[in-house]
Amino acid sequence: MLVYDSRGQPVKLGAIIGRGGEGSVFSLPERPDLVAKIYHTVEKEKIEKISFMVKNSNNKLLRWTAWPVDTLHNSPNGQTVGFLMPKADGKSIHLLFGPKSRLVEFPKATWPFLIHTATNLARAFALIHENGYVIGDVNDLNIRVTEQAIVKLIDCDSFQVKANGRYYLCRVAVSTYLPPELHGVSLNSVVRTINHDNFGLAVLIFQLLFMGRHPFSGQYLGRGDAPTLEQNIQNFRFAYSSLKDKQIRQPPGTLSLSAVSPGVAELFERAFSPSGTREGGRPSAREWVKNLNDLLQQVKVCSLHNGHHYFKALTQCPWCIIERETKVRLYNFVITSIGTSSFNLEAVWAAIERVPSPGPAPPFPKSNIKIPPNSHVFQQGSILKKRKRIAAVVAIIGILSQCFLALRGSGSLWVVVITILVATFIARFGTKSAYQEAKKAYQQAKERMSQLQERWHREVGEEEFKNKLTLLFEAKQKYKDMPNLRHKKIKELEGKKMERQLKRFLDLHRLVDAKIDKIGPTRKAVLRSYGIETAADIDYRALKNIPGFGPVLIHNLVKWRQEIEKRFVFDPTRALDPTDLAEIDREIEMEKHRLEQLLLNGATELERIAQQIHAKRQALLVEVEKCQQELAQAQAMLSWI
Repeated sequence: MLVYDSRGQPVKLGAIIGRGGEGSVFSLPERPDLVAKIYHTVEKEKIEKISFMVKNSNNKLLRWTAWPVDTLHNSPNGQTVGFLMPKADGKSIHLLFGPKSRLVEFPKATWPFLIHTATNLARAFALIHENGYVIGDVNDLNIRVTEQAIVKLIDCDSFQVKANGRYYLCRVAVSTYLPPELHGVSLNSVVRTINHDNFGLAVLIFQLLFMGRHPFSGQYLGRGDAPTLEQNIQNFRFAYSSLKDKQIRQPPGTLSLSAVSPGVAELFERAFSPSGTREGGRPSAREWVKNLNDLLQQVKVCSLHNGHHYFKALTQCPWCIIERETKVRLYNFVITSIGTSSFNLEAVWAAIERVPSPGPAPPFPKSNIKIPPNSHVFQQGSILKKRKRIAAVVAIIGILSQCFLALRGSGSLWVVVITILVATFIARFGTKSAYQEAKKAYQQAKERMSQLQERWHREVGEEEFKNKLTLLFEAKQKYKDMPNLRHKKIKELEGKKMERQLKRFLDLHRLVDAKIDKIGPTRKAVLRSYGIETAADIDYRALKNIPGFGPVLIHNLVKWRQEIEKRFVFDPTRALDPTDLAEIDREIEMEKHRLEQLLLNGATELERIAQQIHAKRQALLVEVEKCQQELAQAQAMLSWI
């Protein structure tokens, strides 16, 4: 098929490489760097818009977009039927979102790569806006990304353009990227704004950084039926927000907003809040560029998995936590030859063995302290003894007096009794309280001494040192056995050949491309927010916990998977999948790296543990000696009362 450019030169169309509602896209055998879009129906408004865009093309726009570069006609100088545009290399950006598709399509992509891609996406939006255009139909299918994180926007003829004093509107949208204020509004007469675009940009950036999760998809906490994703958007229910009373929380096993820098987190809060609906209320594309660049400079590599990168202010790797919780691999381990060639097991182990053990716990210190009571106790004891002597004198005088009076015939038994009572009172006054105080101090000191004995046996021994040494010895044995590990894993894989072939077959069928009754783009976005990407992920138990998915929708999804399973044919003669073998190599390399790091740090860790044990012994000895002093003092006090 032949068409003609604006100069009347023939353009030969090749195969159809894409088909949409407005037209089809063709390859050009003679111009592989370009493609042609031919409209199904020619409209005057569309022709005027394309002609204006062609005239206003520039190198910056062509760098970031598949911008129209020439018009196409059905004959030389004839009716416009389409246009030429640069061929957009790369793959659809949604393949970067979920871990499953990303590990296949972008196996080397790490979190910094995703941040870099998001930054370039923001740059592309900024350029469009600074040239006076509005994208309008923001969605993941209109963006291409290369393995170098180069971003290109496609479907540019749908942009909103202002030319010749009028607006050429964008009348289409994908609801999951449409801002709250435009939901339920007819787009046929709406002039879109940069602020509208900025909502969709924020959603795309969130999906890049948060593993394809939609920011408004989560577990509903309100009453009644769970709202749809569109209803959550309309009601500003940002599932990851730090604000309270949002009636929604993020799905389990997902990255929290605190995992990004405060600057980026604040931009998300602004983009998805009610205040964002005001003109200019949402972060601009340039703000995203600045803050994402800042985040990229604050990322560090996980010490256990070199494919994990995270915000350096965090105390532990969030990807490790999520992988443990979900049993889903999020990033590939980066295989390098660095470290393995220079690692010398014998030398490392010799260094470990040179670290001296702190030895077993020494005997608990015995106390030979014999001390007199302090001045206060001595004074109190002297007073009490003096009272006892006075009481004795009073009693003797009273009794002798009564005996003398009795001899003269005038004595009284009652006087004797009263005298004895008075003497007893004098002797016992203050004695009981002083004794109780002394006894309490003694019991407290004795109880503390018992606690210190328990701590001594528990804390100052060499158990922690020996346990660490045992762990290092086991690591050494595992490292020496590494050559056999690959053979063992391959043998295990052979036993699961049918299961692996089925999973690989199911993974080929992506949900985003599937046609399933009542499962449109919105519900697919929700499913992706819960880690459902392919037919292999369809599981009744997982689906029943997703808000908004009742028996009918679950049945449709399970039926779709079952229909795909029926087409599966097991081939026992087929060799193991190279992807599975590569995964084994990655796992082995990761384990090897982990063991090397553990052993390399072994001597230092043992020295640290030994120092801690010696320090604990010294500190505890000070406490024991102090307690022994207190106990001896309490015993002395009791002996004087």
